[in-house]
Amino acid sequence: CKTCIVQHFEDSNDCPRCGNQVHETNPLEMLRLDNTLEEIIFKLVPGLREQELQREIEFWKKNKPQENGQGDV
Repeated sequence: CKTCIVQHFEDSNDCPRCGNQVHETNPLEMLRLDNTLEEIIFKLVPGLREQELQREIEFWKKNKPQENGQGDV
């Protein structure tokens, strides 16, 4: 999943599967969404799109982005 890949790249610039260097300084720059695959999966799994949208809403409720470097005080 994307979370695991991002966590891996915090410690390493190498591919977790083959060991090749992904990017010399910023491997996260090479990550891209696969919209075609995502659409196929959403069509194959009923209700998944709605579940994912709900998970995203819940995530952002819990992890509101900080504005001007200020958090909840």
